[in-house]
Amino acid sequence: MKYTIGFVLNIVLCFIEALGVDLINILYPISHFDVIVGSTLSISLVIGLVFRLLYMILFHLNVRKYVSYAYLFIIILYWASCYTDFPRRFAVYLGISIICYYLYTIILTYLFKEKHQ
Repeated sequence: MKYTIGFVLNIVLCFIEALGVDLINILYPISHFDVIVGSTLSISLVIGLVFRLLYMILFHLNVRKYVSYAYLFIIILYWASCYTDFPRRFAVYLGISIICYYLYTIILTYLFKEKHQ
């Protein structure tokens, strides 16, 4: 049951992350939005989905010391590589990704805390 809740929560957070990015794009539209920009945003959601699922499994196995830093390192590298495409937006996109990740971590800690006590 905990894994099901974690998986559904992961998908919900991906939707929230997508809505946050879309809201930024609606409020401050990109002048030349093309296929590359759309695929960049989609790839960031897939990376977030996969690494949060991997984090959930490793969190349950109590291997969380370096795994949390790995996800943050990868997501920072990904958005830093997009700095040339989005010089003013990459920090906002990175912030949305990190906030969703920390929400996921807090809720996983609450779900799996009985096992670790």
